[in-house]
Amino acid sequence: MDIGSKENKCCFDAVNILEIDGTHVCVKCGLVQDMLSFGENQKDNKKNQSTQFLQDICDRLNIDTNTLQDTEHIFKCALNKYPLLRRNILLSSCLYISCKKNCIPRSIKEVSAASGVDVKLIGKYESIICDTYLPTKPYDYVNRYGAKLGMNYKTIQNVKKDIRLFQKNITIQNPVSICAFHLYKALKERPNALINIQNVTGCPASTIRQNYKKINKLM
Repeated sequence: MDIGSKENKCCFDAVNILEIDGTHVCVKCGLVQDMLSFGENQKDNKKNQSTQFLQDICDRLNIDTNTLQDTEHIFKCALNKYPLLRRNILLSSCLYISCKKNCIPRSIKEVSAASGVDVKLIGKYESIICDTYLPTKPYDYVNRYGAKLGMNYKTIQNVKKDIRLFQKNITIQNPVSICAFHLYKALKERPNALINIQNVTGCPASTIRQNYKKINKLM
């Protein structure tokens, strides 16, 4: 085994570490360091990288401290149970789960865009580590999306009311698509409304348009 290899498992065992003249030597592979850190450095580095990665995503998505801490807890539990899962994907999935648990509406596409992790991978890891399906409601997204679109309070409340009435009659699985449809319904007379809603919600303009035509026929 290469003495400089980061894969030296023997260095993780304190029994193999011998202190000689102020330095620490692994008696198995001969690796020498000034401080007693060997395998711990690797663990600490991974932990620090994961912490920074999560903090960066939360900053981009404006996530509160409680949700961030809940994400760290979910991540720690999942990593103990599934140590071979890729950390960045796992963190992204844990954040998505935490957002839903704490009623902080962030779509899976938003988490994907902020983290750089593919939507399908986030969904796959969610199904691995989360035993309970945590649904989100379309009106959970209205306040944030509405604010980004420059909607006033009254219009936002009307959209929420329409969504609640709509859900009693028609079933569409994707809550973001439902939200996008109702936003378009309320703002369709505005210039570039469709493109602006697509940019804010991440829902394709073609999907919004199709849903609008389809649902109008049913209603």
